Amino acid sequence: MELPLVIDKMAKLHKSKSEESLSPLNVFFGVCLLFFVVSSFWMFNVKSKAFKRGLIYTGAGLILAILLLLIG
Repeated sequence: MELPLVIDKMAKLHKSKSEESLSPLNVFFGVCLLFFVVSSFWMFNVKSKAFKRGLIYTGAGLILAILLLLIG
């Protein structure tokens, strides 16, 4: 099954091979994104409702991501 043209071009933008010379920048970008996600929890008090809700959403997102990796 082939994707529509616009979606196919966007999907190709997200693919990266380790042979490319700029591959370490992709890893650096991923690590930076992970840092931004983790550091966002420091914006809230640990006892606040928003912090607990954020942990629930994060846990649900991690479970969903792992399930999608196992299925695909």
